[in-house]
Amino acid sequence: MNTEHLILCLFPLALLVVMLIKAKIAPKGSVHEDFLSLQQSKIMQGITAVCIIYHHLSQYITEYGNVWKGPITIFSSMGIFFTTIFFFCSGYGLVTSYKTKPDYLKTFFNKRMPSVLIPFMLSNIIYLIFVGLYFRNIGSMLEGIGSFFGIILINTNTWFLVEIMILYLAFYFIFKHIKKLGKAMTIMGIFVVALIAVSLLLGHDNSDSGGHWFMGEWWYNTTIFFWVGMLVAQYYDKMLAFVKKHYKWLLPVTVVLFLVTFVGEEAVRMFWGYYQEWEGHPGYGAKALTLFAQTVVCFFWLLMILLIGLKVKLNNVLLILLSKISLELYIIHDIFKVHITISRYEREEWVVFLWILLLSIGAAILLHLANQFFIKFFTEKRVRNEDEYETFEQKVKAKQRKKNKIKLAFAGGITIIVVGIFAGKELYNLFVLPEKYYEEEVALLSEAEVGDEIFFGTFDLEGTSHGKDRIIWTVVDKQDDRVLLVSKYVVASHGDYHFVLLDDLYISAGCLCQPVFHSVPFLLFRR
Repeated sequence: MNTEHLILCLFPLALLVVMLIKAKIAPKGSVHEDFLSLQQSKIMQGITAVCIIYHHLSQYITEYGNVWKGPITIFSSMGIFFTTIFFFCSGYGLVTSYKTKPDYLKTFFNKRMPSVLIPFMLSNIIYLIFVGLYFRNIGSMLEGIGSFFGIILINTNTWFLVEIMILYLAFYFIFKHIKKLGKAMTIMGIFVVALIAVSLLLGHDNSDSGGHWFMGEWWYNTTIFFWVGMLVAQYYDKMLAFVKKHYKWLLPVTVVLFLVTFVGEEAVRMFWGYYQEWEGHPGYGAKALTLFAQTVVCFFWLLMILLIGLKVKLNNVLLILLSKISLELYIIHDIFKVHITISRYEREEWVVFLWILLLSIGAAILLHLANQFFIKFFTEKRVRNEDEYETFEQKVKAKQRKKNKIKLAFAGGITIIVVGIFAGKELYNLFVLPEKYYEEEVALLSEAEVGDEIFFGTFDLEGTSHGKDRIIWTVVDKQDDRVLLVSKYVVASHGDYHFVLLDDLYISAGCLCQPVFHSVPFLLFRR
């Protein structure tokens, strides 16, 4: 194991050290019965969000586990364990709130749904601007509109938010109309299984965007644990009593079973897996077998984490910070992963890890503040009648809040207009101008004479325009309806050579294809 592999090991070790700061071990013979409290669940999700970043980065540098990079390589296979925690905590929180809060369903849409929908929409806007428009990853106007509304996921990590919102809606309608908890839980379980089955049958998304809903194993291989979390909340007291009674042997047996099933799951994934599909062979059998193996290992993983949580209570400032930004950290880190790791071969991999982790945490904090601002604005109870206030001071405060909301609405409207103008300009440059340029270029080519200078195609000549600069060409020869072009300026350089764009032979002005820069070969001239 070389030095860089050792340095990469410091990242999970650093997280472990942070977890152990101020950790409280329950005395012998006792447990922390609040181990699934809201704070502890959020802390668990915060830790999990960091682990998901490690998982994605490990997949990238190890080529999905095929290149050994030291112990960090194991994270490339652990993504299912981390999404298991997120699904479990979400399901557990729903039923716990349903059981303990009177009229919980009456305020469900006002409180629970915005906490997911608003981050989802903000993420779509951020990724659409920076990934879709700025980095030119939008293929059409329709795809841009679909990405804005999340119909097509430009940020594929938001698949979790889509699925959680669907599960939340199913929970609301089922538990609203079925008053018996046991029956409602059964129907919810049937819905979750049906959702898993549909996603498995859909297979993988082979489109260019790759962002279609419920296509890919990550959409369904840990979804069942949302329902498991609901079951634990329903039977919490009975399960806790059993665990406390048999804790001494339950934890070591669970650890052993987890390790054994993990080895078995890796073997199943290697020999069968989710990608045994091709034309005429959807590979449902291999997928179902892999799903079963992963469900078993995730069950023992979850049980092991919960058993440890009964004895070890985590609580410090850093973990509380992570607990508050866990969702934002999960959905925003990919924007840094994609565009920083592009040049990872020019940097040491531990530097890439560090930069992405720090930038992701910083961006997640800002996104969290934005989320909280909008959630509060849209969910705060609106007062329609000033007579509801008992004192003059309350009326004054209400008027001030109303004025502040008007100012906020005005500022928000201006912001939306500015962003809309920017987005409209970018969409115009991306989809309308190329067609306009193409028509102009066809006309110029058909009329060009030797010695003329014309525009043909675009390229990032300055290194800052992402392919927007138009290339100037000189007509050096013309034969009937064909012209030979040489770029007026050097387009790119490398080492001792300059690259000048040329067509391979001649370009026919009468039957031109859409100008695509990368289809035109280079001619190499010595400096």
